[in-house]
Amino acid sequence: MAKKLAYSKYNKNALKGDVYHYIDCDGFVLGEKGDGGKGDCIGSNYRAYMAHRDPKLAEAVANLWDYSNSWDTRDNSIVGIRHPDLWDDESKMSRDHYINTLALLKEALRDGAEKEVPGIISDKFSLITGTKHSDIENIMRFPISLKLWTKALRGSKVSEWLFYALEILTAVFYYIPITKLGNLIAGFSTKEVDQDEWIDYEPKYIQNQESWKGTVSKFIYPAFARGFLMTQVYALDDNFPAMRNALLRVHRPLVGSTNYVQKLQLGMKVPEDKVEWYQPMMGGRWSGWLNNRNDRWIRKLNMIGKDTDGYKYENLFDVDFLRYWWNRKA
Repeated sequence: MAKKLAYSKYNKNALKGDVYHYIDCDGFVLGEKGDGGKGDCIGSNYRAYMAHRDPKLAEAVANLWDYSNSWDTRDNSIVGIRHPDLWDDESKMSRDHYINTLALLKEALRDGAEKEVPGIISDKFSLITGTKHSDIENIMRFPISLKLWTKALRGSKVSEWLFYALEILTAVFYYIPITKLGNLIAGFSTKEVDQDEWIDYEPKYIQNQESWKGTVSKFIYPAFARGFLMTQVYALDDNFPAMRNALLRVHRPLVGSTNYVQKLQLGMKVPEDKVEWYQPMMGGRWSGWLNNRNDRWIRKLNMIGKDTDGYKYENLFDVDFLRYWWNRKA
């Protein structure tokens, strides 16, 4: 039987510069570079919570949502922001922020976190999921699959079944054939290099290739979309395990060969040593590609003893997120 793997030390009081990921005064996981990733900190809180189960991470995200008249919404309708410092038009919620919010709050409610932060997590979860979709559509795209998923989170088994059915059919009749065709035309594939090989592979960024390949890539199902889908799937109560398993199976041909998080989420085998010796990376490795489809700045942080490129061996949340999915299967 596979052994469970330890997480990195969780230090919510760590200072910026001592660790690559730190938690700011508002309760959000940030990185050292640039603005620290404030625009995507909801997802960072979700990933950190999955391993470390700190209710304050969920509370911080819950507090981003409230009634407001901003951004041309209807009078006094529910609005979410990405971080307390971000109120400009470029900082409106998108679907991934909405998904990560509700998945995190749902997970915290399962854990009984409401006892530690009463009157916040459950209230905001009910508020957001109970809001009319037309109100939220004013600040983000809200397709039918997202509407079904939201209703399923509130306990609608009909919506849950329809969500699975819609996602399965969309994958079978659109994502898979389009991805296979696009890969054939542009010379892409699901084969990825390992992180140790990535530094020599970086010149093959899609931005450095012919522009038409970048256009083709936009039609191919992206790794980050599958990541959000897995977040949605595991937030549900699994009333239809056969439907869930069918959805996972149809997505297996699309996953990157060294994207170990998504492979574990899809129920695929991953060698234990690949999980145990995985080194932290900046740039969102689990939502990107380590091949010629990559379009983002991903770098490996080297572990040396208990240190990581000069950072303390603490708050390594991409490592911990991988180990969470491994430990869930172990």
